[in-house]
Order: sequence, then structure tokens, then C-alpha cells
Amino acid sequence: MRRTAVAELERAVEEKFVEGVYRGEISRLRACEWRTPEIRASVDGYAEWKNTRFLLEAKLDENLKSRRDACNVLAQAVFYIRRFMDAGQALPTVVMIADKNECFIVAATALEKHAQMQIDWNSAPSKGNANLSAALMKDESLRFFVHPVAVGFELEDVLAHADALSEGRPFTIPITPSNIARVYQVWKDEGIVVDKIPGPMGSVMLFFEVVERGLDSIPRAGEKLAVGKFGEITVKVVQMELFKNTYRTGYGHDESVALLAKRDQLMEDEARRFQGAFYTPEIWRDHAIEEITRVLGNSWMHDCVVWDCAAGTGNLTRDRNWGCLISSTAEKTDVDVMQRFKWGGTVFQYDFLNPDAESRFFPEGELSVIPSRVDRMLREAAAAGKRLVFFMNPPYGTAGVQSEESRAGIAITAVNAAMKDAKLGAPSQQLYAQFMFQAAGLAKRYGFQDHTVALFSMSKFMTSGSFKSFRNWWYNQHAYRGGFLFQASHFADVSGAWGVSFTVWNSGNRTDTKKFLPIRLTDVIDFAVATTSIKEIYNADGREASKWVREPVASVKGFDAPQMKSGLIYVANGDGFSGSLGSWANDSNSVMQSAQLVFVLSSAYSRGLRNGGGPIEASNWRRVVALYGARKLVQDHWAIHEDEYLIPDELAPGYDQWVNDCHVYALLDTKNNATAMRNVEYKGKIWQIHNHWFWKSRPAVSAIFRKERHTKILFQDVDTHSSDPYFAQILPDLDLSDDARHVLSLIDALWIESLSDRESYANQHPELHLLAWDAGIYQLKHLWRDYYSENWEEIKAAQKKLSERLRDGVYSYGFLKK
Repeated sequence: MRRTAVAELERAVEEKFVEGVYRGEISRLRACEWRTPEIRASVDGYAEWKNTRFLLEAKLDENLKSRRDACNVLAQAVFYIRRFMDAGQALPTVVMIADKNECFIVAATALEKHAQMQIDWNSAPSKGNANLSAALMKDESLRFFVHPVAVGFELEDVLAHADALSEGRPFTIPITPSNIARVYQVWKDEGIVVDKIPGPMGSVMLFFEVVERGLDSIPRAGEKLAVGKFGEITVKVVQMELFKNTYRTGYGHDESVALLAKRDQLMEDEARRFQGAFYTPEIWRDHAIEEITRVLGNSWMHDCVVWDCAAGTGNLTRDRNWGCLISSTAEKTDVDVMQRFKWGGTVFQYDFLNPDAESRFFPEGELSVIPSRVDRMLREAAAAGKRLVFFMNPPYGTAGVQSEESRAGIAITAVNAAMKDAKLGAPSQQLYAQFMFQAAGLAKRYGFQDHTVALFSMSKFMTSGSFKSFRNWWYNQHAYRGGFLFQASHFADVSGAWGVSFTVWNSGNRTDTKKFLPIRLTDVIDFAVATTSIKEIYNADGREASKWVREPVASVKGFDAPQMKSGLIYVANGDGFSGSLGSWANDSNSVMQSAQLVFVLSSAYSRGLRNGGGPIEASNWRRVVALYGARKLVQDHWAIHEDEYLIPDELAPGYDQWVNDCHVYALLDTKNNATAMRNVEYKGKIWQIHNHWFWKSRPAVSAIFRKERHTKILFQDVDTHSSDPYFAQILPDLDLSDDARHVLSLIDALWIESLSDRESYANQHPELHLLAWDAGIYQLKHLWRDYYSENWEEIKAAQKKLSERLRDGVYSYGFLKK
């Protein structure tokens, strides 16, 4: 199924849309005619081609993995089959049940006996029938294999199976190099193997042995399979039989070699995923080689010593002609695979990050060392003046990744210790930075006059403030020669939220740390890598917006106040301090954290000392508003995920106007958690929390309450609490643009209109503290969504237009660079 079709299914919110996607894809693969059968029922789709009569029943999002749910949908299809019978029409030969996530097919003959049951067949098929569903559930002969519908799913396989069922012949889907990763995922998802197989490598090896030998040739006694060196393993018989009847297992030598050539991908996905290592698809490997060729010339593969020091089973260098290729990997099984298939040139086991030291990949007491033959090869090449090229896709993991216990300690290596000794800071915990550090050190140790490091990695080492020391060290001895950036989802099963860079660095010159470095943004278009635009990679060292926003309050410690976890929830054990106007969270300085970890509060932030931000005072109010706008107006995207915010050009024409309008934008943003709360007990004291983001002055509000009939309690509150919100104080002096004024006028109008329901709604929802006269939009939006949805939607639409107009200012005033 085309990637675009899968994406359309993911976005589907209506059943008819799901039906349309499947019908379109089936029509593309089969010359078929969709028609409406005269059977007194409206079916989702009925098509004919050759010997196949195909009935489609589409749903939006059922759990088809559940037999109960699947049989409930099948019951509807049985109703249609009964209608075909009653109309005297030729019955469908196959039924397909499909939703946005899964699909399966069954031969219609397996359903025909159920169409003879004594039930009310005149009822609507969509209502189903409990007795019919129960009969389908109990029918042990009714077996079907549910296919996950995701990128890589081949609808052609399902249709070929449908054709075979229609013609009464057996069919199983061949396992090929292009689908083996997906088939392995199905094998795991079905939970066919009950016994725990030690290590992810073992799971992959077991799967390959089953696929190569064939399930029919493996001895079986009940639930026990005797699989070679694995011995007897327990399996789920039903799931295994379904797998065997769906996928062909048992292959000859030539087919097995082709499948084994793809085993590296499974090894990477399984055994090294916990380290953040990913299999490099061939199309990106080839493009990386082209990039190096652009830098080093056409003959580099022949003239240079090339070392893939995180080789896996050699997918970076496989099937290319190399003059002198060295491949090292920490996994012994990887070495065995490469040697078996004669991949990787000179191959040896070596833990690159634990040189001349013990390693968890080696037997106890055995050190990770470079073999003497390789040592001699490197020394001779250096003496001959050859260039050493490190071509690698190292793991990206760190020791501090939360919620993944298996990663704990992965960065505690000999190289980690050496980087700490060199005072390179936090990057010493990052595995790909360790590979870079060790590569430069080995080139120097062997005396190479020229070396190149060409690697896939995150681009964070070129942008993040936490990499400043490492970046200064790296840039001081390497010249950036170019590279490209692509969405990480081009790697199998990897999130598309971030980007993977491939960059080339030559020794002998340095890179200016203040320089903006061009990098190509790339994508796969028409089965080839294409450049979509040029982006500037940069760091914010010495010009961080996160420091700029705190400058006016650098000497302000703030004061202890109720520690807010959100707008209305507080705790007593936080570490934040509030300013006189509240506080704000400003986690890190990059785009990646802007959506969730940037917000404002009317009191202290409970994680204030751990998550940036700080107190808000009149002296830094405008800077807070400006940076808040800059961080919220731009949506996170893989191409800018690591980008850092810079100090803006405050003297640029239009900047003051832009900040003025950002006040209105920030007022309505969903992460403006500014609230008003009354009688909050905190550390033995009663607090009255005021909302300095409220836009109307106390006298103005008091005058309105005096005239309204349903605001007695609110009037008492405004009379008791006399301070004016800071926003209300400065608003008259803000020269707002027309669209900002329009948004504010809509808010004003709805605020007044909703006063008639305010106190009654507040009594129903005391947790919202809506009886505080300066309750913020964070609180008011509940009332507005429930009682005034049209007005609220109108405000949000106007806010969206305002934000679209303000967005360009994030770049034009220099917060971010394109």
C-alpha cells in the first residue's frame, strides 16, 4: 500500500473515508468494477475481477485483533451473504474486513453455513445479531490472519490471497528481503513464541532459523517446537498455524542468502535499538557516499583507508568496491555474519568505546584490542600519507534516557572517562559524541596527517548549549565540509519528530563556532533522495535567548509561594520562586521543548530550578512575552527540532509593535496557565493568588459588576482584593494592531456576556476558582466551551489568524534562523 494511502488512513475520522482509501488502492492494483448489488442492503464495496467476487466491509477503528470484535463485524458480512442468497445472485468468493489499522480476509464459503442460521435476517445488517456473532466466535474452523496496516504493508499480498481463495488453490505470502522486517514484527506482535529467548539477538536468530528451515520441517509435539540449538520452545499453536498458513517458510540456499543479507536490519532494530542505533536504509547510505565523494573526490573509496567502526553487519559498506576497508563491531555475532558472507573487508570484533579495556561484549578477563594485523595496516597507511576516513552510523543513546532501564549505564565507557578528564561536559554521556572523540584520538595516535569523520548522528552537537565545550573542542580541529538532514522516520519504526544529519568533517582546519553552517534538507521523492531546501545550522553560544530573558531579574531571587504544577494544582515540595507578577517555565533553549515545557503561572513553578524560567517582574515582562511568543508561534518540526533561540534584534523596525501584539497572542495561548485563586493554604498560611495576566482594571470590572444582576459574589471579591493586574496597567499604552484589537474585543464581549452564568457555573465547578474576579482564560475557557461554544470558536479562529501573521516575526527579528 502506498505510503500516502497509509497516511490517509491514519488521518481518517470517518468510516466512509476508510472505505474510499481501500477502494482506491484495490482499484489501482486490480482492474475491477465496483458495483452496487441488488440485495436489499447497502454494502461498503463489492467488486469483481477475473474469478474473484470481492465483498468489502470497512470500519473506522475496530480492534480486529480481538476475535470478539472481528466476529461482530463478520456478522454484518454474513447478513450481506444471506441477502445475496435471497436475491439468487452469485455469492462473493471472499470477504475483506478492514479499518484504519488492520485488515483480514476470509473465504466466503467459511461463512455460508452461518447464513443458514434461524435468526431474523430482515433486521439491519449494521445491527448484527448476538447469536450469529457467538456462533462465529465458536467456529474453530473459522481462522483468519489480521494484517497490521502501516508503512510497508503490501495490499497486493492480501489481494493475491483473495484470488487464490476464489480459485480454490493454496497461497502463502513469500518472505522477501523487502518485507522480512515487517514479517518479523508480525511474528513478534502475534506472540507466537511463549518462552523467553535470551537477548534480542536470540529472538532474531530463532526467527531466521524458523524461516529458513520451514515450520513444516521442524519437529513438533503439541505446543513444543524443536528448533536446532534453541532446543524445545513453547509456542501458541493457533497463532503459529495462522502464521504458517499466511507466510511461506522454508527456503533454498540462494533465497536464504538474500534473506540473511537483510538480517542486519533486524539486528540493528532489536539488539542495538536500546542504544539508539538504527539500521541505515540503502538509499541514505548511497546518498552519504555521494556526499563524501563531493568532499573528497571520486577516488576516495579506493585511495583512502575507510573504517566503519560501528559496522553492525556492514550495511554501510556492503556491495561497494573499497581499496582498504576496515569494519569493526562490538557484537561477535555481527562479525560471524560478515565473515560468513565476506562483507566488510578486514573484519574484527572491537568495542570502539572501550579500547584496551574490558567490555561487556567480550568474555570476562578478555580485553577489547585492535588486532596486530589491523594495527600494522593502520601504521603503514599513515606512514604512506593516506587519509583515514571514519564512515559510520554510531548509536545515538545516552545513559540518562528515562523510562528505558536497559539503557542505564550504556554510556559508562573508557571513552566516557577520557572525555570527562578532558572536561567536555554532558556530551561525554552521548554515544555518538564518544565515537567522534575516539575517532579523532585514534587518527592522531596512528599519525595520520589527514583524516575525515563522516557520520550519521543527531545534529544536537552543532546546536545545543549543552554541547558547547565539546563543540569548541571539535570545531577547533575539524572543518565542516557539508552534509544533509532528513526526517528520522526514514529509519524503520523511528519517530518522525526529529531529524538525522549526515555531516562530513576534515582535519587540518577549524570551523568558526559563530558561523552559520549550510546543510541540505532532504527527502525521498520518486524513489530518490532530493534536496528540498538549504537550512542554516547554528549554535546560540553567548547569545542565548534563555539567558537574555533572565538578565533584568538576574539579581532577583523571588520568594517562596504555592508551588504550581499547573494553573490550578499546587504542591508544598517544589523548588521554584515567584516574582511579583508570577513565574514562568522556559525549559532548555530549543524548539523541541517549546510545546509542552514553556508556560506561565501566577505563582511559583514547582520545578522552577530544574526547568529554566524564573520569576516575572515588570523589568523582564516584555522579554518574557516576546520569548513566549517566539517559542509558541513556531510549531516543532523535524527540520528545526534542535534549533536554538537567539537574542532578538530589539532595535529592528516593527519589533516593538510585534511584542505589543504578542501580549494578546500570549493571553489566549493554551499554555498561559495564569490563574486567580482564593484562600489557598500553603505552609500554614492562607494565600490569595492574583492573576497579573488579567486584561481589565479593577475599577472597570467593579463598575461592570455593579450593573450586573448575577455578580454579587464577584463584586464582593473585587471590592476585597484591590490590586490592579499588571497587564491591565500597561494595556492602555500598548499600540495594538487591528487584528490584535479585534481578538481582545471578542474576549471582552464574551467575558461580559458570560457574566450571567458565571457564578452558577462556578458553584458547580469550585475547583476552577471562577468566583475570583480576575480569573484567567485558563479558568474561563471551561465556562465558555460549555455554554458559549460558538463565541469561543470565533475567538480561537481570530487568534489563529493573529498567530499566522505574527509567526514570521520569530525569524525576521532573529529569534530563530531558517
